[in-house]
Amino acid sequence: MAHTHASARFQHRTPLSEDDRHVGPFVKGIKDSISTGNIPGGTGWYRKRFILDEWTSRQQVGIRFDGVMERSDVWINGHHLGFHPNGYMPFGYDLTPFLNPAGKENLIVVRAFNPGDNSRWYPGSGIYRHVRLAVSGKLFIPDDEVQVQTPEITPAQAKVDITLPVRNLTDTEADVVVQLTLVQPDGTAVETKECPGKIGANGSETFRLTAEVERPELWSVDSPALYEARIRILSSGETTDFYRTAFGIRSLDFSVNKGFLLNGIPVKLKGACLHHDNGLLGAAAYDGAEMRKVRLLKENGFNAIRTSHNPPSEQFLDACDRLGMLVIDEAFDMWEHPKRDLDYHLFFREHAARNLASFVKRDRNHPSVIIWSIGNEIYERADSSGLRIAAELVSVVKSLDTTRPVTQAICAFWEQKGRVWEESAPAYALLDLSGYNYEKGRYLSDNRAHPFRIMVGTESFPIETLENWQAANLYPFVLGDFVWTGMDYIGEVGIGNFSYTRDDRPYSTPTRSWPWYLSNCGDLDINGDKKPQSFFRDVVWGRSDLELLVHAPVPAGEREVISKWGWPDEQPHWNWRGHEGETLNVRAYSRCDSVRLYLNGKLLETKAVTGKLVAAFDVPFSAGELLAVGIKEGREVVRKSLRTTGRPHHIVLVPEKTTVAADPNDLAFVQVRVVDEEGRVVPDCPARIRFSVEGEGTLLASGNAAPDDMESFRNPACTTYQGKCQVILQPGTKSGTMRLKVSAERMPAVEMEINVASVRYEPMFVR
Repeated sequence: MAHTHASARFQHRTPLSEDDRHVGPFVKGIKDSISTGNIPGGTGWYRKRFILDEWTSRQQVGIRFDGVMERSDVWINGHHLGFHPNGYMPFGYDLTPFLNPAGKENLIVVRAFNPGDNSRWYPGSGIYRHVRLAVSGKLFIPDDEVQVQTPEITPAQAKVDITLPVRNLTDTEADVVVQLTLVQPDGTAVETKECPGKIGANGSETFRLTAEVERPELWSVDSPALYEARIRILSSGETTDFYRTAFGIRSLDFSVNKGFLLNGIPVKLKGACLHHDNGLLGAAAYDGAEMRKVRLLKENGFNAIRTSHNPPSEQFLDACDRLGMLVIDEAFDMWEHPKRDLDYHLFFREHAARNLASFVKRDRNHPSVIIWSIGNEIYERADSSGLRIAAELVSVVKSLDTTRPVTQAICAFWEQKGRVWEESAPAYALLDLSGYNYEKGRYLSDNRAHPFRIMVGTESFPIETLENWQAANLYPFVLGDFVWTGMDYIGEVGIGNFSYTRDDRPYSTPTRSWPWYLSNCGDLDINGDKKPQSFFRDVVWGRSDLELLVHAPVPAGEREVISKWGWPDEQPHWNWRGHEGETLNVRAYSRCDSVRLYLNGKLLETKAVTGKLVAAFDVPFSAGELLAVGIKEGREVVRKSLRTTGRPHHIVLVPEKTTVAADPNDLAFVQVRVVDEEGRVVPDCPARIRFSVEGEGTLLASGNAAPDDMESFRNPACTTYQGKCQVILQPGTKSGTMRLKVSAERMPAVEMEINVASVRYEPMFVR
């Protein structure tokens, strides 16, 4: 079954005006449009026809969905298999009793219903994650029931415990052998164990196997070594089921005095909160997009992600495992009290425990997952009903996994006026770790009042990056900080905006209206490029000694205000044509003692770097080169310059990889840059770019990162924003090449080829 796409329904019309009501996937005036990015829900129907051969028709056949947004019903050959009300949770059904005999057609029908007004961000719609058929014999391992633990680890040896149930759906007792093979990170088998047993007719037995790994390679952020457990069920010498799961050998320790230890080594969590969408792809969870998202955050210094506020796709966790990204795995954004009229609270009481169990079982073998979260900013968290629910949820988690702590992200009672922070204490008492949303100022006082409480900053404002990181480093009982957010996302429109005003209000409006559709609060934009706050974070985290940014001209008589999740209107360029002679504020973010600033070779001023890691200058704009020189102990140690570019001259294509697998889940992301004659990006060039694709692939999406530039991502054209845009190519199933052709007015056309290789491309979790 195919992925759905966020922008497949409406014909694009340009230019955009106040009278436009439909633009690409965007619809003006829908209920709660700010939350969902002006994208409505709806109903989708999927039909899949298939015929089983003689052998398969005698086996056990099931179907597994990793995510259908939001409420789904599934039928096989007219039989209703079930209803599932949570778009983020995995679920599955046994098809066997309702399948037609070999050679006859079977029909699976899925109805996906997104009613709208059910999410605080863009959730997507339809089947947007993987679907697979699982075929086994009548003696088999149920989905997600294999549990791998590594309870004892030394440099010389690691003990690996594996627990799994085996079901017998025959009418006779069965003799079975469970065969376990461990595979090292380099692909070689290290040990094979066998465990015989008997399973009663139509019964189930749990098997426990223990193996030893000599001189284990530990999974860590810097060296994410992955082992694999391959499990075969044998009966009378024949294989009746085969299951494999990746795992990592690593230890987790959390304490007030030492913080978080990974394999005995202290690690501070440099965290990003992250929603699940993939920018121009909408919510569709393509393997290549999920891997790319994790890679981009890792490349920008993050070592941890909080999956806000729902379970991610399994391929997302697969990417975290492979790339060494730590994860707070979050289950719910609400319990029984609603945040939106039609959200999951309607089904929580009946379905939550079962959904939570499926979530934990699916994710517990991922070494990247280090903390479970049972909720985010839950309204009833401190009420008797909320305390009861929390205790029940913690119990469900602990019954399935005792190797990780459980937390909940808790904020001040901003939605319940008159209540005080201390009322949160009973909620925290039920947890192993205490999640603090926007409450860094309470760390020290809460530590004094609750000296055994381990804290983590589960959500924070970008503008307070320095203060949050200083607090995390100062207090060992604070595990780290998670900024809101790592990347821009669709929905919660404009919460990271800035504006100019003549009045005395302290903040900008908390959201923006049509035609905005993005949050605009991420360190990275939806195309993966760094935004100003990311450059500052590089300095805070010691990844850079000097970054240079320039604030845009402020309208006369006005001043800038930003939202609480916003950032000042500054950019890393010196292209301000039309503002010659106007004084611009230049900020040098630095870890140096002082910064010298030059304009066109002339020293303007030397300023000390403040405790806020900034040296600020007022500079009349004149085209040329703005140069900052960082000084430490009287010596120059680093330079950073911004040069005014020439006029747009040509287009540069920057592929993130030049070879992809012949699999539609492996994508080719190509960055498109409009540059001057010297090859420098022209940031003030809104060029209209057109695309075409030939060969073994298609154009999947194109677009820019502007938060208010609505256009169908399916269009074979888009306009650059800050001199850049992106095109995403999807390969087919045949090897060969994809040829991308790009053109724009008054610039020569360019093209490039992406190799499509016949390489088997599969996630680790496929059984």
